Amino acid sequence: MSIKIFPHVLVRVAGAAFNRFEELNFHTTFAIAEELFSCRQELNTCKQTLSDCIYTVITTAEAEMQKKLLNAKRDVFNGRALTDEKITLLRQYLPAEPQAHLDTYLSLKDRIRALEAKGEALHHTEFL
Repeated sequence: MSIKIFPHVLVRVAGAAFNRFEELNFHTTFAIAEELFSCRQELNTCKQTLSDCIYTVITTAEAEMQKKLLNAKRDVFNGRALTDEKITLLRQYLPAEPQAHLDTYLSLKDRIRALEAKGEALHHTEFL
């Protein structure tokens, strides 16, 4: 079982002076961590907006479709990955403006995954 440290940073300074820690070169990792934080904040905002949009569609849909849309809404709200089936369902039932929120949500999820992978790879070169 491997332990994922990125984007969390754990440092043991030991007996050295604390300003010695500032001399270490983690600039790129910190930049990625800051961008990751920014993307996650934007994702939370987008997630809330998209959930609200899906809820308005749920209230007007048929009973069977309501269940499927509610499951998709739960996945969005809880940050779980959307299956292709759920993405297709949302594209089918959401009006144009909420579909833009869906596209933003999906691109942010992809961006976060890419940043995590890049940061984890970079972590091994800068920290180890």
